[in-house]
Amino acid sequence: MSYINDEQRHIQSILDGNTSAFTHIINAYQNKVRAFISKRCSNSADTEDITQEIFIAVHKNLYQYKSEFPFSAWLFGIARNKANEHFRKVKRLPILTERAEDAGHSDTPQSRIFITEQSNQFWNEAKRVLSEEQFTAIWLKYQESLKLIDICKSMQITESNAKIHLFRARKKLAQSTLINNFNL
Repeated sequence: MSYINDEQRHIQSILDGNTSAFTHIINAYQNKVRAFISKRCSNSADTEDITQEIFIAVHKNLYQYKSEFPFSAWLFGIARNKANEHFRKVKRLPILTERAEDAGHSDTPQSRIFITEQSNQFWNEAKRVLSEEQFTAIWLKYQESLKLIDICKSMQITESNAKIHLFRARKKLAQSTLINNFNL
């Protein structure tokens, strides 16, 4: 609870004119947003550009955020829109790249590397077999741990549509032999 209150205080401080408080937002979400975008980009330069555009848009539109919803859902809605806007501008589809990123905590460096590689393979395969909407819904659910209502807000879809995207994504992933070989 204190994290939410702390986050809300930072947001209010930014809205009150304290632009240096925005550093907290960047520090708290930059790696998550970058990971979200990197799964859609063909190169790290695009990832960095889009990530920067996202935080500029967040700062510019922070007054539109409604505190009754999780800030992360609102932020990832902007992230999704900015990524889509970028790909429409360059008229190409996002392509996944192989990148190692910290996938979590483990006992040894070797096990962390193994988990990271499996996670990257899983998400690459998920991107290959799922539609953009299905991939986004699954990512928000399992990587960002958002609740269904927050996924709806982030994707700007109804609860029924979110459930359909999640159901179809799970079904496609269950049918993927490559994903079934991961034993995740």
